[in-house]
Amino acid sequence: MLSDARGLAVTAASPEAVAALDATVVAYCGMRLDTGDNLKRTLAADPGFLFAHTLKGYFMMLFAKRDFVARAAQALAAAEAAAQAVGGTARERSHLAALRDWVRGDWVAALARWEAILLDHPRDLVALRLAQYSTLYKGDSEGLRDSVGRVLYAWDDGVPGYGFVLGAYAFGLEEAGDYAAAERAGRRAIELNPADVWAAHAVAHVFEMQDRQREGIAWIDGLDISSFTSAGTAASTIWSSGITIACSLFTIANCAPNRPTNISISAMPLHCSGASSSSASTSVRAGSSSPSARSSAAMTTSSSSPICTTSLPWRRTATAPVSNAGWNRAGASPRAAASRNLR
Repeated sequence: MLSDARGLAVTAASPEAVAALDATVVAYCGMRLDTGDNLKRTLAADPGFLFAHTLKGYFMMLFAKRDFVARAAQALAAAEAAAQAVGGTARERSHLAALRDWVRGDWVAALARWEAILLDHPRDLVALRLAQYSTLYKGDSEGLRDSVGRVLYAWDDGVPGYGFVLGAYAFGLEEAGDYAAAERAGRRAIELNPADVWAAHAVAHVFEMQDRQREGIAWIDGLDISSFTSAGTAASTIWSSGITIACSLFTIANCAPNRPTNISISAMPLHCSGASSSSASTSVRAGSSSPSARSSAAMTTSSSSPICTTSLPWRRTATAPVSNAGWNRAGASPRAAASRNLR
């Protein structure tokens, strides 16, 4: 029986297939655009790889689009056939059952299965991430923390993927209101894995919630941006955090009774281009409460013409709502790109 990078038994045809699976899991946890390509390599190495087919079904469901449920069902059928042929471990069959629940619309049952998997296999990184994903949409802040916290005993610096676990734990701690612990965990996660956008996002949230705007801007500005070049839509969450932090600082400066007449906020992760705008820029005037105003990432104001223009590597179309899904890089949709890779 072969094992993955964290020592979990997998039913696979070759070490090459397992190595490709490990790369797929890392790409998924890093929210990278090459996740689909890695999964294709995995299935090419072993067309009957039970867990790889299950993982493909998970990815289809994670798109959260009605059209992709049919594709998830196809992956489920392939996984069912693989299970008939190779049997699979108890853990792999539990994942298969979770996918079956999810495809039929019972995500609560799927969440219960992932949590049960983690009781016996606390190093199952896929179960951990999917459990936190579902708990997030369940609106359970303490659950976001505890889902990861209860398996930390099985992880340390020597286990591949530990940085991703700390990043997820940082997010759960922040959502549960333990900001000091969240910041420690998130900073350590970035030390271990500079490409962990979820950890960077969690720490940025801490600064936002504690009104530590300048520290938050400096944090985002100090991140290794090159590490996020393949992170797809997820990387926009870091910039959106910076935008929120900067807008908070801008609001404080402009709403104070004795606000300065000339404020220039420097050390921004994105560059303020003064009073001009372009197709890749968003301009707002001080005091505006529109979505565009809330989307500004760098503020320069004066008593005569308080105007902000932001040049973003991730830009939003003029009519798109303020959400991660509305952000594009160079006009291309990361979600669409990932979808193409998974087809």
